[in-house]
Amino acid sequence: MSSLTLTRTIDAPVARVFQAWSDPQFMRQWFFPGEMRCEATLDFRPGGAYELRMIAKDGEYVHHGHYREIVDQRHISFTWNSHVATDTLVSVTFESIGERTLLTLVHSQFQEPEQQRLHEQGWTGCLTNLDRFFQNAGRESGEEVKS
Repeated sequence: MSSLTLTRTIDAPVARVFQAWSDPQFMRQWFFPGEMRCEATLDFRPGGAYELRMIAKDGEYVHHGHYREIVDQRHISFTWNSHVATDTLVSVTFESIGERTLLTLVHSQFQEPEQQRLHEQGWTGCLTNLDRFFQNAGRESGEEVKS
C-alpha cells in the first residue's frame, strides 16, 4: 500500500480554513480539481457520512465516505471512496502560523500506484482551488491579498 502527502500554506486563519472543509456551502466553491463544480452533502461529525459530486463536462465523479475523527480547527480524518480507489483514508491537519494556515493532507491505503498518481493530481487541483477561494474572498472583502 502507498500514500501521498501534500502541504500547502493558505493565506487565511485556521478557523476559516477549517470551516472551508466542514461547511458544504464553502466546499461547493472549491472542492474540485480544474474546471468543475461540486455538490457537497455532509453530516460533519465522527461517524457522519459525506458525498461529493464533482461535475465536469465529461461526466460526474462521486466521492463518499465517513468521518472518523474531527478535532475542531486541528484535524479531520475520513474514509475516501472514488471511481478509482476504495477504502482509502484521508487525514487533514491545520496548523496556525499567525494569520495563515499550514495544511497537511495525507491520503493513504492506495492499492495501486496509478490510484495514488490520479489522486495526487486531483488533490493538487483541489488545493489550488482552495487557495483561489481565499484569494477571491480577500478581494471581495477589500483585504489585501498576499502572494
